[in-house]
Amino acid sequence: MLFFWLMRTIGWDSCFEYEGQTYAEMDKTEKNKISHRGKALEKLKALDSRQARVVECRFFGGMTEEETAEALGIGLRTAKRDWAKAKQWLHKEIAAEQLS
Repeated sequence: MLFFWLMRTIGWDSCFEYEGQTYAEMDKTEKNKISHRGKALEKLKALDSRQARVVECRFFGGMTEEETAEALGIGLRTAKRDWAKAKQWLHKEIAAEQLS
């Protein structure tokens, strides 16, 4: 459990290199150009910006469902539904991107 907490806290960025730089050394824009996760999130933003904001709050912000709903000014059921749909869509999109 500690390992997974550390990876979520400090991330994998210091472990991976791309063209002589670790991900930790890259800025967010550079990372997102090569990241399956970043590419998928950009596509989701174009399809459903609210779902993308829910992902940002939950995954990147570490917010609970209740905190996400409050921050975005949406109902708790909507936040839960958007989170479930976004996770499913992102999983499929990232898997497809990795296969290509």
